Parts: sequence; structure tokens; C-alpha cells
Amino acid sequence: MRVFHDRLINWDDKHYFYDMMVDIANRHFGQSIEPQSFITKPIVFGDFMKFGADPSDKPYELITDFTKCKNVLGDVSHLKTVYFLIFF
Repeated sequence: MRVFHDRLINWDDKHYFYDMMVDIANRHFGQSIEPQSFITKPIVFGDFMKFGADPSDKPYELITDFTKCKNVLGDVSHLKTVYFLIFF
């Protein structure tokens, strides 16, 4: 579903998609979700939160602390070394 969402180019289409996801979650999983939660509480994964850690100790994990994420990304932006971040 995320691959589909990433291709949407305007807010009307994205809101339609959010409404569709709310309906699917309610019908198939019995979960009540607000469409706005897709914007205010996005689902983000990454392996960069343990900056400078050994690659074997950098799990690809759900990121829930967006303040920490912003700080980590801010720290990375000031480095003189190359650090590859891929957002999709």
C-alpha cells in the first residue's frame, strides 16, 4: 500500500487513500483509525537512529521519537563525511 501512496501527487488523492485505509482497517481488522493519524503519526522505519554504531548493531526499526530523529538527522548534516540516507 505504501508504494501506491508514494505515487499520489495531490492532497485530494492522499485523503481519499487515507479514507480507504480507515475503511479497510475497520472492516477487516475491527480497528478504528482517524484519517488524520496518517499525517500526524506517520509510520517511519530506519536504521540510522544509532548513529556511528557498528552496522551489525543498527536494526531497521520503527521510529517513534521524531524529536530524536530530527536531532540525529541534524547531527548527520554537520558531518564532513558522507552518510547515505535514502528516503522513500
